[in-house]
Amino acid sequence: MSTLISAEQLGHSFQDNWLFRNQTIGINRGRRVALVGINGAGKSTLLKLLALKLMPIEGKVVHARDITLGYLEQDPSFDNAFTISDYIFHADNRQQQLIREYEELLENDPENVKAIENITTEISNLNAWEYEYQIKTILGRLDIHQLQQSINTLSGGQRKRLALARLLIENPDVYIIDEPTNHLDIDTIEWLEKLLTDGNKTILMVTHDRYFLDNVCNEIMEIDKGKIFTYQGNYGYY
Repeated sequence: MSTLISAEQLGHSFQDNWLFRNQTIGINRGRRVALVGINGAGKSTLLKLLALKLMPIEGKVVHARDITLGYLEQDPSFDNAFTISDYIFHADNRQQQLIREYEELLENDPENVKAIENITTEISNLNAWEYEYQIKTILGRLDIHQLQQSINTLSGGQRKRLALARLLIENPDVYIIDEPTNHLDIDTIEWLEKLLTDGNKTILMVTHDRYFLDNVCNEIMEIDKGKIFTYQGNYGYY
């Protein structure tokens, strides 16, 4: 089984208070790992370290070559994106840019038959309709509709859902997710469970939602008194 993320002799502290020291971790392909531990144990910090968003004070974190990693932080930031559209669609992805133009035309200029015709032809030529449907489904399920809306007008809950939407659209090799079910209703949580357990996704997550954790994860990683322990099986088993 290939290891996608590994950490050796990992240690991190805040103001001389060590969260953990000298710990070795491996996240294997296809494992869906829940990180558990009491408040203040260092769960979110460990996610940041493993996502390479934070440099450890001791030891090192290594990613397998050529993997893509998606990280949903507890309180997402949006770089330089101004609108929802800017954030969701990547400039260097031709399929996404076409889908963006198509969705924006339907939203802002639905009478412009010629432009819509041209773009639908190009989407067909690139076989991107299934992708368009996927993106639309994800945005719809997460209640994101106004693509031109400015990000700084969004509430905390809307911002979290937007960051989650982009992560799901990107479908990376490794998902590192911090409290994904915050601001979601029961139906959306069940939909997200199905999405995350479909295929052979590799996931590392922190969630307070025990039911969600039980349904999604097949491995438990516990931070306890500065040490990290791994258990095979779901939370009920652990």
